Amino acid sequence: VSAGTREAELAARSPGDGRPVLALPGGCGSDKRTAMLRRVLTKAGYDCHGWALGAHWPGGVEILSQIDARVDAIRPGSGAPVTLIGWSLGGLVAREYAKFAPAKTAAVITLGSPFSGSPRDNRAWRMWQWAARTRIEDNPLGQSLGVKPPVPTLAIWSPRDGVISPH
Repeated sequence: VSAGTREAELAARSPGDGRPVLALPGGCGSDKRTAMLRRVLTKAGYDCHGWALGAHWPGGVEILSQIDARVDAIRPGSGAPVTLIGWSLGGLVAREYAKFAPAKTAAVITLGSPFSGSPRDNRAWRMWQWAARTRIEDNPLGQSLGVKPPVPTLAIWSPRDGVISPH
């Protein structure tokens, strides 16, 4: 079965309603890493966009203003809020953005994002420290990661995903 056929089958399972969606890649990833997800969502009928910010290197709160500008650029003329789908670090940023701009955020969906427990309670913290060149405990976004945003959220993960701690 070709990749295009699989994408069409996945898209047919969840018909969209045209709402705007922004996909945020994981750490050190770019829009290339979310390309298949965005193709499936677009085929399903969503207005799906990449984050268009290049490689996603761990950073500070300045990322929230960058995401805000991207959300403003893709919102339809009606000003409808955007659904954010974030993979790993992208999910952490999506959750923090929803706290920063809840009126612009319809919902947050995280895919394998380590937002609860200790910041070292996952298998990605060493990579994060290397990329950010700072201790994971000093992450300016990490002070309230476990606090749920004031919008609907859905966290998708697996106890065997290799990143998120099962407990």
